[in-house]
Amino acid sequence: MNFTKASLAGNVTGWKALNLVMKANVLGIVITALAGLVAFLTRTQEGIDWVSAKTKVVVDGSRQLNCF
Repeated sequence: MNFTKASLAGNVTGWKALNLVMKANVLGIVITALAGLVAFLTRTQEGIDWVSAKTKVVVDGSRQLNCF
């Protein structure tokens, strides 16, 4: 039983270390930043409003094309 707890604690520590190393890596930083941006734009009302405002031109244009 103690071996299982120690093994699990080691795995958790290992994953935390891996996460730290990935964030320290330049590519990891870029991926983390992009994931944060996507989360902001899709999960917050402010982000959703911003995307809606930026894509309004495209939506309105496509509606006008469908009228013909």
